[in-house]
Amino acid sequence: MAGHEVTEALDGESGIAAVKRVRPQVVICDVQLPGISGYDVAAALKQDAETSGIPLVAVTAFAMVGDRERILRQGFDGYIAKPIEPTTFASQVEAAARLGPGPARASAGRARARSPRVLVVDNSAANLEVISGMLEPFGYQVMRARSGEEALTLAAADPPDIVLCDVHMPGMDGFAFIREVKSREGLRSVPCVFLSSGGDAEAYARQARALGASGFLSRPFEPRALLQTLRRHLAPDE
Repeated sequence: MAGHEVTEALDGESGIAAVKRVRPQVVICDVQLPGISGYDVAAALKQDAETSGIPLVAVTAFAMVGDRERILRQGFDGYIAKPIEPTTFASQVEAAARLGPGPARASAGRARARSPRVLVVDNSAANLEVISGMLEPFGYQVMRARSGEEALTLAAADPPDIVLCDVHMPGMDGFAFIREVKSREGLRSVPCVFLSSGGDAEAYARQARALGASGFLSRPFEPRALLQTLRRHLAPDE
């Protein structure tokens, strides 16, 4: 697969045995398996000190927020939703291997730092869902806001590590929002990345940076571009 060496297993028990034998850089595991389930596989691997540090990513058709939370609670470090997109699957797996196990779990007696909190501000529920689907599989905590006003309330109560903000929103648009963020003592150091589709992207990017934005992404963008952007701006704190 995309130049990677792949070890296959057709059920959970043989999968556990293969992980212990091969010690891969990342494990991709279906939730629905014959015999023991993917959750049982996760429990077995995370309870074993020799395999608990290997990133474990679920492949699932579940899409509801509650299902995502359950997957992470059950020991998975991330998930990739079905149907799998061939053009991005390899990059998702590579990102999971680089990020390592999710911060909600501990490996072999050492505590993990919490995962970065990403505040996503967009008046479109569909856009919020898409971005959450790109980030949550790789351990990011996503805070969602449908308006600039709601985002400021969330950020004041629990400052995020980075903000992804749409330019075009009714009421308080992205430019007004970043002015507010940069004027507040507890938030002005938080990196802000602007997202936009349509319009003059270069002009928007110049205006955003003049107001203190750390970056700018034009839609449509690939998951890899978004992940790379987040890592670049979060790197000083990681």
